Amino acid sequence: GAVYVKDVPGWYRKADSDRSAFAAVAPRSLLALPMGPDWAMQRRLVAPLFSTSSIDSFLPLVHAKSLELCELWRTRASCEHEVPEQDV
Repeated sequence: GAVYVKDVPGWYRKADSDRSAFAAVAPRSLLALPMGPDWAMQRRLVAPLFSTSSIDSFLPLVHAKSLELCELWRTRASCEHEVPEQDV
């Protein structure tokens, strides 16, 4: 299963300024909202997605995709005389 952190260390406190970078990319997302009543309501709505059972249900897919990515890297790393194409 996944590793969960229940107690956030005192030195790790999120500030609204930490969210400003997300505002340019996803201005209406939960990540870009300043902490407050709107943020709290949105956070409560998505909280079930971060439950232990929900996260555990994603692990097989994350693991499978990680293995695919590792295999892709191995294949590209084994190309000696070719310059592998880069998909961006």
